[in-house]
Amino acid sequence: MQGKIFHQSSWARTSQGTPIELYKKTHTHSPAPILFIGGVHGDEPEGVRLAQDLLLWLQQAETSLAASLRSWILIPCIN
Repeated sequence: MQGKIFHQSSWARTSQGTPIELYKKTHTHSPAPILFIGGVHGDEPEGVRLAQDLLLWLQQAETSLAASLRSWILIPCIN
């Protein structure tokens, strides 16, 4: 997918049925994507915050650094 950042609001669900979000950007001629997972444990919000900040940076970088960015997948909180 060239162009916009893809967002899927319910890529998967936790065992309790909570939706898990996924963002991704595919760049042509890029090797396998880098996978970022923010929060894994519900009582550790720092990783989720870091993933949200990284997503904001990636959104801003798309306009100026698109040619040099590698494909990526970001899951802000997996549990």
